[in-house]
Amino acid sequence: MFLAQKEIDEETYEKWSKQKYNTIVESNNDEDQVAKIDGEIEKDLELIGSTAIEDKLQENVADSIQFMK
Repeated sequence: MFLAQKEIDEETYEKWSKQKYNTIVESNNDEDQVAKIDGEIEKDLELIGSTAIEDKLQENVADSIQFMK
């Protein structure tokens, strides 16, 4: 998992927050639609760290951990 951040002004947050709320309500909480709205705010982030737990239940976890290193 990567940890990242960015500063946004209150107006930008309010606009995004309203879009997310409307998307949740209008799409009946459709995961793809909500993820699309989340993706709009999750751009141009500053990487601040990473963390991982190896999970033998998921494919390619070891490859992902190596990539992050």
